[in-house]
Formats: sequence, C-alpha cells, structure tokens
Amino acid sequence: MDNQEKKKFWNKSRKESLINSIIIFPFVLGIGVVIIPFLKVWKMEGFKLFKYFDFLWLFIKENPVFITLLCVILTTIFWTIAFTIILIKKELEKVYIKEVDSTEYGAAKWIVNELKEKGKIESFNELYPSYSLINSEQPGWATRFIKNKNELVFNIRDNTHVVCLGPTNSGKSQKIVMPSAIYNANLASDKQPCMVFTDPKGELYQNLSKPLQEKGYEVLTLNLRDAKLSSSWNPLAIAFKYYYDSVTLNEQIQMVKFNNLEELKEKLKDIKCYDHEESFCYDCLNSLEEKGQIAIFEKMWFRKVSKAELLCETMKRELKSFAIEEINDLVLTIWPLKGSDNDHFSTMAGSIAKCLMLGMLEILDKDPNELTLEMFNLPTIGILASDRQKMKQWHNSLPLKSMARIIGSNALKTGDKELGSILSTLDKGLQIYQDIGIQTIVCKNEIDLFAFTDKPKALFLIVPDEKTNRHIFASLIVSQLYKANVLIANSQSNKRLPRDIQFYLDEFGNMPMIPNFQGFVTVARSRGMFFLLILQDFLQLDQKYGKENGGIIRSNCNLNIYIQTNDTQTAEMYSKILGDQTVEVVSYTTSRDPKTKKIIKNPPQTRLEGMPLIKAGDLMKLKNPYGIIFSSKENPGLVYMESAWKFAKEFNLGKERKEKEINTVDFLNDYFFDLFSYVPGKNNIDVDILVKQETEREISQSKEKVELPNITSLLAKAPSERTPEEREIVAKYRNIQTKINKEENKNLINKNKQDLK
Repeated sequence: MDNQEKKKFWNKSRKESLINSIIIFPFVLGIGVVIIPFLKVWKMEGFKLFKYFDFLWLFIKENPVFITLLCVILTTIFWTIAFTIILIKKELEKVYIKEVDSTEYGAAKWIVNELKEKGKIESFNELYPSYSLINSEQPGWATRFIKNKNELVFNIRDNTHVVCLGPTNSGKSQKIVMPSAIYNANLASDKQPCMVFTDPKGELYQNLSKPLQEKGYEVLTLNLRDAKLSSSWNPLAIAFKYYYDSVTLNEQIQMVKFNNLEELKEKLKDIKCYDHEESFCYDCLNSLEEKGQIAIFEKMWFRKVSKAELLCETMKRELKSFAIEEINDLVLTIWPLKGSDNDHFSTMAGSIAKCLMLGMLEILDKDPNELTLEMFNLPTIGILASDRQKMKQWHNSLPLKSMARIIGSNALKTGDKELGSILSTLDKGLQIYQDIGIQTIVCKNEIDLFAFTDKPKALFLIVPDEKTNRHIFASLIVSQLYKANVLIANSQSNKRLPRDIQFYLDEFGNMPMIPNFQGFVTVARSRGMFFLLILQDFLQLDQKYGKENGGIIRSNCNLNIYIQTNDTQTAEMYSKILGDQTVEVVSYTTSRDPKTKKIIKNPPQTRLEGMPLIKAGDLMKLKNPYGIIFSSKENPGLVYMESAWKFAKEFNLGKERKEKEINTVDFLNDYFFDLFSYVPGKNNIDVDILVKQETEREISQSKEKVELPNITSLLAKAPSERTPEEREIVAKYRNIQTKINKEENKNLINKNKQDLK
C-alpha cells in the first residue's frame, strides 16, 4: 500500500503482552519444576504423597543437573512460544496510513518533501520560480538556492514580507540572508533594491560588502561596535529637516509678473495648473488678464497668489506636525511605555526631552540660520537636561503659546521629589549620548534617508548584541528610513518608490520596539518596502509588541520560512498553521476464536481521519539542512537548503576594499548649542556687541566703501527679503557668534560636569 506508515514494533499492545509474559513466566517455571519431577519422585523409597515437597526437595539436591536442564528447557519453550505470539501479532495487527485526495478532515499537503523524497520539485518551482544569477529579473527573497549542474539556482518570491524562524546558529544568515542579497545585487542596475541589514556580529558586512560594492552598491555602516569606523547619522536630522523646511517654505513661492499673456503661456506650457493638474490648461490660461501676476509653487502655477500662500501655510503646519511626530516616536523609543508603574516617569521624562527639542527648533521660527543641524543633537539635549535650575528658568521665559512650553509644563512644574525621579529617568535614557563614540556618530549626518533610493545602497547596522543599550539605534534608523521614504513614495505618481528597499532584520525580537511597526508592514508593500523578520520564536514578537499587534505583524508576512525553533508553543502554532491532512487509516486486528481458541485475523477496518501535516515535536527535531517554505493560501514545501559558505568563491564573499577613514568629532567645541543663553534677562549685551563689532570689522576689510546696515534690523528681516549681500553679512554674523560662544559653552559644560560629579 502506497505512502503507508507502520506502527512501531513495541506498541502498547505488544508491551502489555511482554509484561504479562514476564509476570507469568515464574509461575510456569515453578509449576514445571514441581510437576515434571513427580515421575521420578514417587518411585523414591518411603514416598508418601502428603510429604511430596519434602521428597521433591531431596530429589533436587541429589539431581542438580537434571533440574538445571529442566529449567533451561522450560525457559526456552516458554519464551519461544511468547515471542512467536508477539511476532504473529506484529504480522496480523497492522495499521496503515495512506494519503488520499479527500479534504474532509483537512486539505493540507506537501507540494514537495525532499526529506522523504515525496512530491515533485517542479511543483515547488511553479510557486517559487527559479532564476540563476544571469537571468534574474525582479528583486525578491531567495527562499532557497541549490547548485544545479554547474549553475546556482535561486527560488524567488517577490513583492511580500517574510517571517523566518531560526534560533542562534541555525544558519539563517547563510541560508536566507546572504543568498537573497547576492541574488538582488546581480540584478540590472535599475532593478537593484537598496538593502538594510541588522548585523549584530558584523558577519554580514564582512561577507557581503565586497560583492555588493563590486556590483555598484554604495556601502554604508552604522558601526556601534567601533564608532570611529562608522558613518555618522543624527537621529534628530529628519525632525530638523521638517521644521527647517516649514520655516523656509515661503521662499519657494515664485512670483511671476507678466505684461504679455502669450509669453506667459509659453513659459507655463510645461507646468501644471494647480486647479486641474493639467499642463497648458486652457481654462486657467484663458481666464487670466492680459497683465497681472501669478505664483509658482510646488511645481504648479496658481492664478491667485493668495491660494499659493494658503497652500504654503497649510504645508508649513503639516511639516511642523511631521517634525513633532518624529520627535514623539524617537522619545517613545528611548523611553518606551511597558504597562508598569514606571510609565508615569517615562512619560514625564519624554515630555521634558520633547520640550528641549522643540525649544531649539522654535529658534528657527525667528531665523532659520540661527540653528544648524550639527548643533541640534541628542548629546546637547543630555547636557541641557542636567541643569535643572536653568532649564526651569528657560521654560518659564518661553511665550505662553510656545509648543515647547506647553509640552514641558506638566513635568517641570511637579514637586522637587517627583521632578528628581523624572530627571533620573530622563538621564537614564540620555546617558548613552555622553559616550564619546556615540557622539562621533550622532553629531554629524552622512546618511541621508531622503536620498537613500537615489542609487543602490547597502546599510549595515552593526549593533553589538552584548551592548543592549545600543540596540535602540537600529530601531530608530529603521523607523525613520521607512517614514522618510513613505513621503518619497507619496510624491511619485504611482505612489511607489523608484527603487525598492529590503530590510533584513536579524534578531528582530531583540530589537527595541519600533512604534507603530504593525502599521508599517500593513502598507509598506504597496510603496516598495519589504521586511524580512528573523525571529527565534513567536513569543519574542508577542512580548515586544503585544499579542494583538504581534498577530497583525505575522499576518502581514505572507511568506514563512521555518528553519528551527526551540519553543514548544511556537512549534505547536506552526503545526496548526501548516494544517491537517485527511488520511485513510486501515487497521488489521486479530481475535481468539471462542470455540477453537485459535487466533484468527479479522477483516480490515477503514476510516478517514485528520492528522497534522507535521507534528510540533517533529518540527522541533527537523533535520539540518532542511527547511519548510510556505505562503498564505498555499501548501508548504519541505526542501533542502544550502549554505552560502559552501559557495564563498562563486558568491565572491568578503569585505569591501576601501581606505579606512577615521570618524571623530570635537563635541564641546563644534557641536554643543547653549539653548539657555536665549533665556530673556540673561546678559547677552557684551557678546552681541563683540559679534557686531567683529562683523563690521570683517565686512569693512573685505568690502571697502560698503555701508553696513544695522545688524539688529537685518536679523529681524525675513530671510526671503534679504539681498545676497545681506545674506552674506548674516552668515558672517552667525559664524562669529558661534566662535565667541564656544568659550562660554566650554565653561557651561565644565560646570555641568562638576555638578554631575
């Protein structure tokens, strides 16, 4: 019978027979030793029946050889009969399990099972098309790869998110991550996706940076293991960009005066009108007067300047809300809410951090040249937060409508004891930014998240697993990169990125929670961003995101790759996900004829029943190097999975060859911004006078006979209203002001250090 599965020899019935035989044997042997010698004992001199056992004992002592042979013969006969019965039962009592076409109790089936050599690999290749490195077409995930004759072949599934289960040392990087990266790197240049790798050991960078570089990728590293070799990235850069763009957006409105309507039509023929979003819109053009003024904004032209200005104001509010949202997400990542009693202090600490960040950004409302991105950094926030007295004075000096004042009020107006606990929580989240290595990374910004898809790029996030306080950077950059590119995608006509981004998130369960990640995976696919989430078990996901959100994340990962798990609950869940199959069970049994006492074979009994396609216990013991691949609404395949290290030469694995550049910063001199120097009432007169005098001196030396305008009135001017010469003067003013404030900043920092000690 095909596809049958016999029960084990020592099943429950046979074990019971063996136990019964062991129990009966002493009695059978004893009876034999008592009865069989009777033929000789009764002939003994003086024999009396009522003294039989006395005479038997005498006989045994006188004939030990006879008794020994008798015991051996009886034992042999007994166990021969016993095992014969057991063997007969093995032949007569069988249970066959046969796969059938019925779906009455479950429709799950293996499309291929290479472990048991069942099914056809062609069926697997239909669901997961196979490509070589030469004929690859679209970006996607390599579910497995094999060497077919002299060619490496990859089974690809595209346009989906993936969840991969594999504990430490299960080979998930070798079987899934590296093959996928190599496959995608060999695509045509316009098809190559950008890639982001979480790389706790630096293993992926050591192996993939060379082949990616040779295929035209720009290789970036956020190296939190060795900061001096890292690219720099400021977590506050996006918030700064949004806020800065909001205060400078007016400068993008271009006023166009015209005296000739025909000439204007020629200028506007390639620009869409705002009202109808049409190039060379006759309705709008014909409605214009012969003379007048229009506005061009956001690559569109407006008949009414007021409408362009209204749109600009609306967009400014949106950009500021984006900046606040970025700050909120960053704060929630640094001070997460865990549903405990400490959530109150985390919330209040986050409020103070947001207050300081927004307070710095609100300086841009007065003059966008006043604060640079380099000065807007988390180490500065950490130092400012350490001076309770100055912080409260500064907060009280803010305008009543200031968002910074509103957000910080509840926390900063609490009692001294509670405020002390809040500031302690605040300091705990910011301590890492006083590390010189971390300052080296976060004070500058070389990784432009908005330009990430301009060309093929690979970003390796080398976050040491033993330094858990640094894991936050991986979560932050993944979150910000996603949100930045959502805006890029939304600006495209098809609402999709010009180049896909693939996130290879190893040890995803150990990363700090990414706020609203369940929302990310729900809509990311349509925008061209795809996630590979590598977990040890599902418990990690539920503990980090909660059961409901964890379920949403899992359900949006249509492709599942199972390598191994050590968690019983996860194995049971996967067994249920893989489903039940309907099988035909045929039982052959025996019984004893009541008349003849002979064992007879009963007619076979057939029934249909459901059984797991693979049991949880078998999942946990799945042999290496096999894995299970399946997608939603499709039957799974159990396939052989090669490891990349076997093909290091073919993949050209290795580290990129480039000149090492040492990244270093002088934070105290170049990147600290003294926000509290803007507190009203602080004596800034001397500094202002020095700045003004030095500016006048430099201008007079470089430009003779140039009348220098009043700097105070010049600073009050809107940036868009300044002439190029005035902008140059303001720039010099800012540079000189920074130089003069450096010494004051040093003194403040040294004082703060002494206070902390």
